[in-house]
Amino acid sequence: VSAGGQPAYIAYVSPAQINALAPNVTPGNVPVTVTNSNGTSAPVMVVAQIAQPAFFHWGSYAVATRTDYSLAVRNGTFPGSTTAAAKPGETIVLWGTGFGPTSPAAPSGVVVPFGITYYTANAVTVTVGGVPATAYGAALTPGEAGLYQLAFQIPTTLADGDYPVVATVAGVHSPASTLITVQK
Repeated sequence: VSAGGQPAYIAYVSPAQINALAPNVTPGNVPVTVTNSNGTSAPVMVVAQIAQPAFFHWGSYAVATRTDYSLAVRNGTFPGSTTAAAKPGETIVLWGTGFGPTSPAAPSGVVVPFGITYYTANAVTVTVGGVPATAYGAALTPGEAGLYQLAFQIPTTLADGDYPVVATVAGVHSPASTLITVQK
């Protein structure tokens, strides 16, 4: 995979899907091509941005854990697994991609090394159900490629229910269709 004439980091390939991390390209319209034993595809134009945050999902719900990595989802979501919804006041970690550049700058084209924390260069804010949440920061996950962790506190004022969780970085919002379950 090439984006803007530069090689992209390939994270996964199957007959129907390629997961690739874009190289450091200038924001704007960028041609993307795929090369295999049959040749190179025609370029497809995509819009590159500094950030385009999004959370990974279990259905409509954000992939959410506690700081001990236990699952923070509605009880019964995964038959045979112990799960419990996030509680008001609890610190939760959401897992996502597209949170933009880091400080220090993470190396390109390799998994994130251990030993250094690569926090987002731009501040990240979070709302749950439109209520501002205390964000403790977002950083790349060591041993992975392009996987961000975002730790934040569930607002204490929320009643039981499913709420949209939205992160904002560099003025760009994650999709408001991502939900998290809160239960006292």
